[in-house]
Amino acid sequence: MREHLKLVTLGAAKIQVTTVAWIPSIRGAVVVTLCISWCIYTGITPYAIPLAVGALFVGLADVDQVFGQRWRTMLTATFWVTISALLGGLASNFGVFQVLLVAVVGAICGYVGVAGRRSALIGLLSVVAYVIFSGAPENNLTALLTGSLVAIGGLIQTAATVVPTAIRAPRVFRVPHQSDHNFRKLRENLNTKNDFFRHGARLALALAIAMSAFLYLGWPHGYWIPMTVAWISLPDQNGTATRVIARVAGS
Repeated sequence: MREHLKLVTLGAAKIQVTTVAWIPSIRGAVVVTLCISWCIYTGITPYAIPLAVGALFVGLADVDQVFGQRWRTMLTATFWVTISALLGGLASNFGVFQVLLVAVVGAICGYVGVAGRRSALIGLLSVVAYVIFSGAPENNLTALLTGSLVAIGGLIQTAATVVPTAIRAPRVFRVPHQSDHNFRKLRENLNTKNDFFRHGARLALALAIAMSAFLYLGWPHGYWIPMTVAWISLPDQNGTATRVIARVAGS
C-alpha cells in the first residue's frame, strides 16, 4: 500500500519539462485568449465558452506528430468534439434520461482508445465536451449554435497551425495519410478481456453515477462532477489514481 501511494503521488508531482511541446501550447493559449477577448470586446460573451472550448480542445489534440498527420488529427478532433457538444446540448433537456445517455457516450469514448493514442485523446475530449454542454438546458436552436461555435473555434485553432506552416513549407502537406486501421481494431477488440473495453464499461458506470449526483443535487456548475470523472479516468489504476491526486492538488 505504501509503495502504491508513493508511486501515484510521485506520478502526480512529476513534470516532464523536456517533453512539453512549448510552441503548440503557446499557440493554443494565444488562440483561446483571442477568441475570448473578441467575444468580450464585441459584447457577445455567451459565445465565449463554446468558441473557447473548440479552440482549446482541438489545441490539446495537437499531439506530437509530423505535420502531414497533425492537421488531419486536428480536423478529426474538431468534428467529434463538435458532434459531442451538439449532442450534449440536445440531451440537456432529457432529465433523468441524461444518465443513460452519458453512460452510452462514456462507454463509446472510453472504448475507442483501443484504436490508438490519438483516438483515446479525441475520445476523452469528446466525452468532456458532451458533459460540459449537457450541463445547461438548451433548445434545439441554441444547441445547434453551440455546436457551430465549437466547430468555428476548432477550425480557428487548426488554421493557426496550418496557415503559417503552409506558407513556410507547403511540401509538408504531401505526407501520405497513415491509416491506423481504426475500425478493424475496434471490431477485433470488442470483448470483455480487452483493457479499453473494460475501461469503457467502468467509465460508463462512473459517469452515470456522477450525472445522477449532478441532477439530484442541483448545484450551480454541478456538471463539474461528471466532467471531473471524465478527465481523470484512465484504463490503468495507477494512472487514474495519479490524476485524482493531481486534480485535487490543482483544485
